[in-house]
Amino acid sequence: MPKKRKILVAGSGGREAVLAWKFAQDPNNQVFCAPGNAGIWYAECVPIGVMDFPGLIGFAKEQRIDLIVVGPEGPLCAGFADYARKAGLLTLGPSKMAAQAEGSKDGSRIFSIGTISLQHHLLFLMVTIMQGRSTI
Repeated sequence: MPKKRKILVAGSGGREAVLAWKFAQDPNNQVFCAPGNAGIWYAECVPIGVMDFPGLIGFAKEQRIDLIVVGPEGPLCAGFADYARKAGLLTLGPSKMAAQAEGSKDGSRIFSIGTISLQHHLLFLMVTIMQGRSTI
């Protein structure tokens, strides 16, 4: 019998429920959900909050989790994926910087254009495209 892949889905909402459900459909997967909710009967729910980074990492190492999947925006914007990767764990989720950029309009503007105003940035892009430059 092949070794089961151990997957930890961090979160308790609908997105995490669907991710856990899909992973649970493969009989070669053992799925955990932290903290999960009462409707996620197809995975083993563990009472660790999504913002308890040391608790999640400790559980993942103790259980020898093969993959951590992070659903909620909160822990992603707080840097959980970076934290987990630094701990040596395979993690599906964007870096803190990428999550913050995606998570707010102001963040994405600051990330993509720095201190340049949005209007000047768009004008520069339009002129560059019209001049046929391939790089910016």
